[in-house]
Amino acid sequence: MNDNYGWQLPRRAMAIVALLLWSVVSSISAPDSVNIGERYLLKGNTTVNLSVETGWKRQGLTPVQVDLQGLNLTLWMDGEGRVFEDSISASRGAEKAALRDQALFHLDGIRGQMQTATQTLAGEVYEQNPLRTRMRFGVINAAVNLDIQGGRATLDLNGLIIPVRLHLGPAADGVQELEIGERGHRIEGRLYLDAKQGQFLWEDNRPRGVKEQTGRAVWAEKEK
Repeated sequence: MNDNYGWQLPRRAMAIVALLLWSVVSSISAPDSVNIGERYLLKGNTTVNLSVETGWKRQGLTPVQVDLQGLNLTLWMDGEGRVFEDSISASRGAEKAALRDQALFHLDGIRGQMQTATQTLAGEVYEQNPLRTRMRFGVINAAVNLDIQGGRATLDLNGLIIPVRLHLGPAADGVQELEIGERGHRIEGRLYLDAKQGQFLWEDNRPRGVKEQTGRAVWAEKEK
């Protein structure tokens, strides 16, 4: 008989106890503000506007400005209509080839469509000139999925997924400023996360008249 046999059960029991303790400690020490994978649904009828900035094309890449209910993002499109999160002009050789395989979607500037292998989002082209082409994708179901620990977010536009960077500022009274996409790229307003209430709050940056109301409005709510 193996002399060590009598120790196998206690060791296994100790391992199970250690695992349970680790799980309890992790759940206590983990931040209670946001969990990975939380999903927030944009309020109202969401409109997405895209502007292909043809006049600012550099090294074969064209900036694509995305406006999602005031949230502004910059993506990059190559000559074949493939759209990427980052500019790939600085990459070389095999690295550039690998990045070109990571396109978020294909943009058809003639028909006004965003396309992936499984999803097509149809819109309309409402302006076209030598400097830019603008298109509108109206009344869609839009959501934002958060991965705070990974510093990432994904925009879900009727099932068309766009992953982007995520930055969360320090908390003040339980509310944190949230930056989605490039840092410091704010035009119309600022976005805040109130995790306790399960809401994104939008604060308009545009000048207002004396009699107009200021403050933060609910931009999206946590899916229940």
